[in-house]
Amino acid sequence: MTSGTPAPIRGGRRGWGIGRVPAVALLTLAGWGGWRWRPSWVRVLGPSMAPLLPAGAWVVVSTPPRRGVRLGMVVVAVHPKRPELEVIKRVVARTRDGSAYWLGGDDPLHSTDSDEFGPVAAHHLRAVARLRLRPLPPTWLGADPNAIRRRGAPTGRADLRG
Repeated sequence: MTSGTPAPIRGGRRGWGIGRVPAVALLTLAGWGGWRWRPSWVRVLGPSMAPLLPAGAWVVVSTPPRRGVRLGMVVVAVHPKRPELEVIKRVVARTRDGSAYWLGGDDPLHSTDSDEFGPVAAHHLRAVARLRLRPLPPTWLGADPNAIRRRGAPTGRADLRG
């Protein structure tokens, strides 16, 4: 061989190595996930979820999982008494059959939650919070059962028998 010609690549053509298959699979899953979970973002107004989500925080949300939400997850729900209003709260309790949820703010002194408006039907849950973008640093938002213990037990649990 002369010095100007490239050396042959073992294992087949250049660029079609084993890395191509995982990349295609990853892009396919990412496209499916974007369609399935429909991510978007919301801005928090008010101090009811402080300190995790202070007023003015930006949060990435997605559609609720098919299996239902878990205790401790932060959700966006339609206010049961004011349908034009959406609230962002933490799931504190749920009925046995999963048809209704008790929602509460992380700061009970500044929160209007299920202690005032009662349980929220499962079909009123619009989204689940996944990631806090602002204020920095970004923080993943998963189910946090410890937040329920810090907040205290809901006062109207008798309404949740199901």
